[in-house]
Amino acid sequence: MKKLFVLFSTFFVGLFLVSCGSSESDHKACESNLDCPDAGEVCSDGECVADSSSEHDDGREIPVSDNEPHADSDSNSSDDDGENSTDSADESGEDAVTDDSGDSDTTDSRPDNDSDGIEVKPDEKCEGFISETGCIAAMDSEYPDYCDGLDNDCDGKVDENCPCTAGETQACFSGKPAQRNVGTCADGIQTCRVFMRGGEALGTWGECKGEILPQEDLCDRADNNCNGCTDEGLSCTPKINCNYKIGTALPFVDKVIDGTKIYEFSDTGKVTWEWKMSKGPCDIVLGKTSFTTKAAKTLEGLEGDGEETDVVSGVGLSQFKVNFKLSGNYTLHLKITRENGETYECEWKLKVESDGLRVELCWDTTGPAGTDIDLHLGKNGVTTAWGNIYNTTDNLACYYMNCKYDLSEGPDWGYEETENYDKDGNKGMMRNPRLDMDNVVTEGKPENINLDNPKEGDTFRVLVHRFHFNTTFETHPVVNIYCGGTLKATYGVDPQLSGFKDENDSWEVVEIKWVGGYSSDKCELTPKWDNGYVVNEAALPDYLGW
Repeated sequence: MKKLFVLFSTFFVGLFLVSCGSSESDHKACESNLDCPDAGEVCSDGECVADSSSEHDDGREIPVSDNEPHADSDSNSSDDDGENSTDSADESGEDAVTDDSGDSDTTDSRPDNDSDGIEVKPDEKCEGFISETGCIAAMDSEYPDYCDGLDNDCDGKVDENCPCTAGETQACFSGKPAQRNVGTCADGIQTCRVFMRGGEALGTWGECKGEILPQEDLCDRADNNCNGCTDEGLSCTPKINCNYKIGTALPFVDKVIDGTKIYEFSDTGKVTWEWKMSKGPCDIVLGKTSFTTKAAKTLEGLEGDGEETDVVSGVGLSQFKVNFKLSGNYTLHLKITRENGETYECEWKLKVESDGLRVELCWDTTGPAGTDIDLHLGKNGVTTAWGNIYNTTDNLACYYMNCKYDLSEGPDWGYEETENYDKDGNKGMMRNPRLDMDNVVTEGKPENINLDNPKEGDTFRVLVHRFHFNTTFETHPVVNIYCGGTLKATYGVDPQLSGFKDENDSWEVVEIKWVGGYSSDKCELTPKWDNGYVVNEAALPDYLGW
């Protein structure tokens, strides 16, 4: 059956590609490139003409579409090339959009049932791929829900019957499998939730959050319905370019987006711009954004600090800046409103990433009247104590007393310094490991520990310690683990952990084994789960006894 599916897929994809694209038309008057509706045309001397720099003879871009569902079981892996974009590249619009989804390999993972005699039939519910003339797929009953981050059985749920480990995360997409990462469609993230049954911990995948699903195709140079075609059948003149590539971002570094490359008309300074960022996992726990945003009419107007807000809007604010303190996968939404009331909207996924291991901590009772919680990272084979004594002994874990980024010395775990950015955006040589942010009494501030250059097989442990301050509050810490810029796990999300209540409580979170070189995004995680996360009372635990 698999071979028959591929045969039908190949036929219809060929038909689909022929059907994409605009029909030939006479030259149209234009003010900018966005006035030219046909792909491959540019505005020259007031007329739309074929772009002579195009790779294709007819000036059109040939769309490429996967014709078989995603099959890579390692949905957490990232398929970007590991290179971070620069601001200058972002402004030119030439960056490739980073794909948070995992491998883009689309080899069919279904069992080969060539001899089962089942005929492949059209099925309007679950498309194997998309074309304007219909779809080809086996009937729903022949497509079970494979554990690959996709809704293979088209019941609106992703991997609902697949086992998972407490706190584990994976990229997910609840649309039709063939639409995954086609056009504007983009993956979300789902987290493994754990519940107890008869003393046994059982994991089940939660809701797929933050994904971008197919929508009605709009006149915006983007493939909104994720079928491989752009603005097909609309015969329109796009006023906005939602296909603009915004690239990726780095923690602690200003990310600037030039809106005039997205909307190029002469009334740019008169329209109202609304820039909105989604909140990251720690922003939700903290109750405020950990990133800052700013918008202005000119690039010069972006100088200075932004504000801790997820929405910036105003007339003429075509320039946008965001500065992230934490890694993560964010969604940027742009809405432009013209003076006549017309509105145009775009949405992109923006990945904030950095090489190596990043461990991030946030909790819901930060501030002077709240509690002080500390993050600790140890390395197996080197660390012998978590660090409850005030010195910088090398055999201690990395924590606030001995590991802050601006200290002259820190734990010697055998790693060289690397060039990176500190929490204030200054570039220089940084120690590994290092604690970039420490929160004692500041409201709405996270902590994090970074190690840019882990090596194959290195193994680490993470512990959270309630140090002191208001002990009348029960506090709920959350720890996010990023490997190579990809979120691998979120620990502490209810109902996994009920929370700390007493001073000196310690939470043994997870053991991390690094897989690959420093630029890898693969790691093996073993959470400390034994009928609930282990919380030690009144003393830091023995590191060697873990």
